[in-house]
Amino acid sequence: SVITDTAHPVFLKGSQVHLQSANGNMISCYQDAQTELFHNESKKLETTSTGVTITGRLNMTEGIDIPDGGDNNTSLSIGSGNDLRLYHDGSNSYIKDRGTGSLSISGSQVSLDSSDLSEYMIKAVENAQVELYHNGSKKLETTSAGVDVTGEITATGNLTVSSVSPNLIFTDTNHDSDYKINVNAGLFQIYDVTNDTYRIKVASDGTVD
Repeated sequence: SVITDTAHPVFLKGSQVHLQSANGNMISCYQDAQTELFHNESKKLETTSTGVTITGRLNMTEGIDIPDGGDNNTSLSIGSGNDLRLYHDGSNSYIKDRGTGSLSISGSQVSLDSSDLSEYMIKAVENAQVELYHNGSKKLETTSAGVDVTGEITATGNLTVSSVSPNLIFTDTNHDSDYKINVNAGLFQIYDVTNDTYRIKVASDGTVD
């Protein structure tokens, strides 16, 4: 059966209006209340006084726009208690974990990048290094043995080297002699690595060799 009117609107009126197939509802409309959309007699969308409720997945061909807001209903909220929220307050953007547990970001390589994605600020590689950058230039990288630093280290407190026999090694990139400062069995020693000889030895009693 076909209802056709090419010149005027077609109205269906009632306190409840249902569009049904032979097996069940396809659209249900309730006066002063919700409208429901169905797929194969299963409700997928329902309007509410605050918006819509969707049952199932929402697949879009374009993005989703949320206006400036805050830690409130004008945000992208995830979790039964709005545990995770993403929002922009007009000045800054936020990712906020508001619920129980921690905020975990996982991936084989995870990075924190500049606004135009042209530079790393932090890069972490699974089962490997973590790298810290300054203005796109790598300054610190963790290794299996510790850390490698490119550039200067400025400390406002003490620099402590702790080990059974701690070493502080100086490598001259101009191919001059390399040196190592070592503390071993009560001896403070300056060792010429290039020429394989000790230059200074200071015993715990102050004796200098």
